[in-house]
Amino acid sequence: GDEDTIEQWRCQLNSAYAGYPWLQNPRATIDVSKYDDVLKYIEDVALDELCANFTDFELYLKEQNPDITYPTDMTIARISSSVNQYSQFILDHYYPEVDGEGETITLTEWVEATVQCKNLKDSRRYSYYH
Repeated sequence: GDEDTIEQWRCQLNSAYAGYPWLQNPRATIDVSKYDDVLKYIEDVALDELCANFTDFELYLKEQNPDITYPTDMTIARISSSVNQYSQFILDHYYPEVDGEGETITLTEWVEATVQCKNLKDSRRYSYYH
């Protein structure tokens, strides 16, 4: 399920980039030459599975890290924190516990989409920046 996707993305990233010093030390900066590859990997293994908009996530990532030079000072620790927070927003959007603030999709919409992103209208997908 979607919660498994959130829990497993980091393990998959660790396997894909094992041996890189910035992965072994999560506070070390990511090689600029690998930065786009890392984000693309995260998009493929986590964000796409959650019907997330990658451009929206990248804006969120930058906003959550205003104290660094982007992307040269980005670390796996910062990315992990942002992915986890953003993923929680997505889960709250697709699986609201109660009717609260903000616009969430209904269970009917999600079922009709057969839990596949391609079947969900773009306007109903999660976006941090509405």
